[in-house]
Amino acid sequence: MAVVDRVFQVSDLAGSKRRAFVDQAKGGNARLRDIDGTPLVMLREAGLTQLEGLSEALVGYLSLETALDRERKDRQPTDFGSLAWAATLDEKDLRELRDDLRGALAVAASQRDTTPVDTLLRDWRYTALDLADPRSGPILRGVHTDHDFVEAPRPVLHAPAG
Repeated sequence: MAVVDRVFQVSDLAGSKRRAFVDQAKGGNARLRDIDGTPLVMLREAGLTQLEGLSEALVGYLSLETALDRERKDRQPTDFGSLAWAATLDEKDLRELRDDLRGALAVAASQRDTTPVDTLLRDWRYTALDLADPRSGPILRGVHTDHDFVEAPRPVLHAPAG
């Protein structure tokens, strides 16, 4: 958060300091002390949205960590919280997701932008859906049998018309 120059009082909002309060909030945040002593902070809506997004992603990360601490046979999709879709991933992928998410959270927090986390979770969710699909999952995992290979007929070339 930006360095706060001052703490405003409620009476400042009725007078000439109102503009300074709003300008300080636009620059990062502005602190206000209510008449009963309650401290309040005003910030840009985008800043609040980012904080909420980071908080939600962090709770997802902690849920993932907690789920990984349990034996696979004892895990439920609900153990993963908002990342319940990750329950279909194998152990290697779960650990890779955890490591990727840890890195994305660090970048997002330092940049005050949840885009790295949002992008990562979207991509991993699509990956989990594809891996769970009975047709695409084995292909993506490289699982195949000899029956998957057949000899293709020789192509027949046709002379151009005309």
